[in-house]
Amino acid sequence: QYEIGAKFDLLDSALLATVALYQIDKKDVAVYDIDHFNNTGEDAYFPGVEQRSRGVEVDVTGQITETVRVIANYAYTDAEETKNAGDPSRVGQQLGNVPEHQVRLWGAYDFAAVSPLAGFGGGLGLRYEGERLTQFDETIELDAYVVVDAAIWYRHRLSGGQDLDARIHIDNLLNEEYIVRASDQSIAHPGEPLSVTGSLGISF
Repeated sequence: QYEIGAKFDLLDSALLATVALYQIDKKDVAVYDIDHFNNTGEDAYFPGVEQRSRGVEVDVTGQITETVRVIANYAYTDAEETKNAGDPSRVGQQLGNVPEHQVRLWGAYDFAAVSPLAGFGGGLGLRYEGERLTQFDETIELDAYVVVDAAIWYRHRLSGGQDLDARIHIDNLLNEEYIVRASDQSIAHPGEPLSVTGSLGISF
């Protein structure tokens, strides 16, 4: 495994950015032979399989203003088989369920202490995954998707010194239908639909 990275301060240190380049090599990976199973009903694995993942990750976090915070992440991944003694035709093939591009964004706003809405805040974010192949059938490509999340919260210091924290989190705000991962045409795992959760906590 190889990795090299760097850190940067931006906007007078309001933002911290990190960039990392990496490569991970794996040997003797157990890769299921779906064709053998379909033809015989018996489990089998390709021998002598090697895989390589390499890419870049960029993270940016920071407090833009007194009331605005941001978190952003981008990842590029090139993952492929580099050796397959049982099926050399798979060499160079993209690994299943591994998108080349992933993006995560989150922005949060807290009302200023002098505001009548002091203590209240909210956030909005998105999750993006690019196209990727299914695990066992390289002829099937899963669609890219974008999911939007949101949250609102209220924080308050109680008279006894305790901190009250109430939150409502909304996952998949637009109720997007998407596939997270799939084995082949017959086995697919859909993403979670719109959901709302709440929490209430007091810290001493």
